[in-house]
Amino acid sequence: MKETTNKIWIGWLAFLFIVVHFSFIIIYAFPATISHPKLKAFATPYVEPIFAQTWGMFAPCPTVNSTIEIKFYFENDSTEWDNPVTDAANRHSYLRGSHHGEIVLAASNLYYWLSLDLNMLNVTIGDDFPTDRMTEFYDGYSYYKIQNFIRGNGWYLYNSKVESALIRFYLEDVVSGEEGMITLPKFYLN
Repeated sequence: MKETTNKIWIGWLAFLFIVVHFSFIIIYAFPATISHPKLKAFATPYVEPIFAQTWGMFAPCPTVNSTIEIKFYFENDSTEWDNPVTDAANRHSYLRGSHHGEIVLAASNLYYWLSLDLNMLNVTIGDDFPTDRMTEFYDGYSYYKIQNFIRGNGWYLYNSKVESALIRFYLEDVVSGEEGMITLPKFYLN
């Protein structure tokens, strides 16, 4: 009889653990628009040590925050400077499973590829882009990625073919605190 009672208690404790465990995970995973901040703060100390992954797990942490702005030129019209991923970032915060996360990730990855080319050209944050070295830039990692990013966002945002565009990156080095902007030469999309 005592053995049966112990098994029942163990079963109830296991069931209680599973309920609490999944409740914390669900509370933690809910978007900020659905979950209450105090509930999330309560679940975070349990969930993050177990499940959180940092950039350092697979690659060095990114040390530069970047923001992209594009000025699109169409056949008979143009836009003002605009961050093409602002809307996607806002939507991604509450629609986690949608394609908006891919757009935000593409913008983030774009600076990574550009940074490889800037290092090759010996350009640092705040420097002017060396227009006399465009041939090297064309042969680099980022030129065609940036071109495709501009073309894709032109269609996504304006449903129009982009003739040309200017793109600039606002950069902040989180280690040194250095800030600056780099504007690339005009991209022609024929």
